[in-house]
Amino acid sequence: MSRERVILFGLSLVIMAGTAAWLVKARSQQRLGAPGVRVVREPILDETGAVAARQSVYLPPVLLDGESLPLPITRLELDWLPPDTTYGRRQYRWPGKPDIQVSVVLMGGDRTSIHKPEFCLAGQGWAFRESEIEETSIPVPKPFPYQLPLRKIVATSTVGEAQRGFYVFWFVNDREISASHGGRMWSQALHLLRTGEMERWAYISFFARCLPGQEEATWAWLRQVIAEAAPLIQIPPAAAAPARNRAG
Repeated sequence: MSRERVILFGLSLVIMAGTAAWLVKARSQQRLGAPGVRVVREPILDETGAVAARQSVYLPPVLLDGESLPLPITRLELDWLPPDTTYGRRQYRWPGKPDIQVSVVLMGGDRTSIHKPEFCLAGQGWAFRESEIEETSIPVPKPFPYQLPLRKIVATSTVGEAQRGFYVFWFVNDREISASHGGRMWSQALHLLRTGEMERWAYISFFARCLPGQEEATWAWLRQVIAEAAPLIQIPPAAAAPARNRAG
């Protein structure tokens, strides 16, 4: 081996060792940020009725005069996601309106709690094309007016009777809201490098199904429910507040 190659090899080892040492130090000094959702001391159950966790993400028991029931967390999720993941899940019902399932997954110190949502939908018997994915927003009136960015997927069932499904989701922490999985990851990496704090993101999703031809009415109803539910589920991020409120 030539002298130049020996030097380059040695420099590479030094750089790799330095990078590894920096990563270890950064992880040891890493702080976990505050969540953008409300965590309460209410247990959540698994599919067998056993207590899966002693705390959960708060979801209101009543929305727009409808009723709801808590839903269990599947054993697959509990085994697959990190043990410090916090969950919230409810099914909401109204007479003459589509049922809506609301789910929240809140990461702990392990960022892998939050994964790409499209994978879940495809794995549950729903198919969709790229053209059926839309990034949009809806107005939320409380506690101050702001636009809630979200991603909407309109899917078609691949099992059983013909159905259409609306899967709507976004991500939130204590500082910001994002409808983009990639944007969330980029924000998390930059914030960690700048401050040493790991943003604690939550992934909020709403799901409603309907018969073909009922899509327009179902989407209008879903928008109404989300606008009512969002202020009760998430803590409004500072980035969404009017400038005068942030200054105060």
